Amino acid sequence: MKILKYLMISLAVISYSCADDFIDTTPTLELPGETAITDVASAESALIGMYSAMQFIGNFGGDDAFISGLYADELSHTGSFPSFAEMGANDPALNNVEITGYWNDHYAAIYRANFIINAIANPEYGISQDSQNRIGGQARAARAMMYYKLVKVFGGVPIILDAFTSSTDIDTNPTPRSSVDAVYDLIYSDITTAVNVLPEGLGLYFFNKDAARVLKAKIEMELGDYTTAEATLAPVIGGYSLETNYASLFPAGGVAASSSETIFAIDFNETDGSNHAFFFLDGGRGEVGPSAELSGAFEAGDVRLGLIDGNNDIAKYTDAGAGNDDVYVFRYADVLLMQAELLARRDDPSASDYINMV
Repeated sequence: MKILKYLMISLAVISYSCADDFIDTTPTLELPGETAITDVASAESALIGMYSAMQFIGNFGGDDAFISGLYADELSHTGSFPSFAEMGANDPALNNVEITGYWNDHYAAIYRANFIINAIANPEYGISQDSQNRIGGQARAARAMMYYKLVKVFGGVPIILDAFTSSTDIDTNPTPRSSVDAVYDLIYSDITTAVNVLPEGLGLYFFNKDAARVLKAKIEMELGDYTTAEATLAPVIGGYSLETNYASLFPAGGVAASSSETIFAIDFNETDGSNHAFFFLDGGRGEVGPSAELSGAFEAGDVRLGLIDGNNDIAKYTDAGAGNDDVYVFRYADVLLMQAELLARRDDPSASDYINMV
């Protein structure tokens, strides 16, 4: 016992004598912006940071579904947050925290994409053209996606191509709103470049070439260029398959994106969890649930209705604790329905085949 006592005292003295050294150590987790990307490895790290911003709650972490669902009356407010109540009543205040969070989190991803796009072309870093295409293509596709989501909600928004990293940067560089047309011009330029330069073969958790094609086709449809959209979508048709059981897309215990049907998904895990299950389920906050209109839209026996259970839950996402539920951005079902619309617009009767597949 005496030996143990002396050992503990010695360790305490050593720890105390080293305390100042630990306290004075300069953190190395934060780097000045100008040195954050200097080679391919640091560019890859910055890309991970961009995807991390896409995980924020105001982005694909939850509010993207909650806000749009409440505003479209597909969801109803079942909790106690006033900010959600305002959205459910289609009357948000100017300082609604969900709206400002949506805005800020999307621009956070834009700033990170800007930084990558601007830095990787620096010849001093010696990044090969292939690496520039792969990394920069993902950043341009993500920037296009962020601006597409913003313009759909807010109309014309400020076009910012610099990598602002602090409120001081923003305050000293005020940027007015651009027109809707100007925002779409940037979106289309970015996504066209992404489709052209991205290599085949990136995984489903990366903004891969097919995901860029789907987004480009969506934008072309938005702009009324249906012929071009059909050609853009053509390489994706037949490249994936639908799950035979719809419920298998949303397995219990945490959604792992379907390997056969997923074109692009956001990867969430116990460290970087989403808020979908926590806000949708009574076992979490139960902040939002299916509206009567949504529940009533299903025919009797529709297997999808099973994922909206009797407790007023959206039960697709189940891991309310850790948030280990991947979030789908583009599934093959989306593509087939886009194809059906494109065919229907030129009176092609095969449109119904694609609807029936889904």
